[in-house]
Amino acid sequence: VRPLVTDDEYTKTELIVKQFAAGDGKYLHEKLQDRARSKRNWLEQWWEDEAYLKIRLPRPKVNMACPGPYGDFWPSLPGSQIPRQALSLYYLLKFWDYVCKEKQKPIKDGKGRPQCMYQFRSIFNTCNIPGVHRDSLVHYFKTDPEGKCPSHITVASKGHFFIMDTLDGSGEILTPPELQLQLQKVRDRSFLLGDAQGVNYLTTEERTRWAQVRSQLVAIHPQNNKVLEKIQSSVIAVCLEDGDR
Repeated sequence: VRPLVTDDEYTKTELIVKQFAAGDGKYLHEKLQDRARSKRNWLEQWWEDEAYLKIRLPRPKVNMACPGPYGDFWPSLPGSQIPRQALSLYYLLKFWDYVCKEKQKPIKDGKGRPQCMYQFRSIFNTCNIPGVHRDSLVHYFKTDPEGKCPSHITVASKGHFFIMDTLDGSGEILTPPELQLQLQKVRDRSFLLGDAQGVNYLTTEERTRWAQVRSQLVAIHPQNNKVLEKIQSSVIAVCLEDGDR
């Protein structure tokens, strides 16, 4: 703050900082050190709760993703949506497979220090389940040594949800042409069915309201919970647009 304040203001600020460092600051720092000794990461749970899970705003109003505006590198053309999606999906699944098989090398910072890869478990096969006061993250991801990881994806088109497996009979990832064929079948089927009843719009509700509605949806019929479980455990969800780009 030195360049921004007068000498008197700086002197007062310096005194306040020293008092804090010797009093409340010292106490709070010791509490954080105690927490760090008993937690894998002292900040993670607080950050997840306060920055993400306790927020009650509808999810469309809380952007937690990074856009990838790569139009200049790969311009879209009429009729290109499915081929582009298939190719993108293929390489995303290759990365998922690398993480499952523990082949992904640790990411390093500018000084060559390896970074923690624990959050990689939250990239795939993870879902944010609404709660009345706080949402919860459910993880279905497993590495190969831990067991079988779900390999299906959820494809949304015209409000309908389709479950699509991504591996062939020998456990290998489908090729881009094979993925393209499956995605095209999904799109064709959705257009044949027409617009769905709009159950998907419930996910855009305020989180407490969505949690209550979701509980009612599960209570209506046990099959609903099985369907939700299948969607939640997907590697990822793919959304197809009505347009053809």
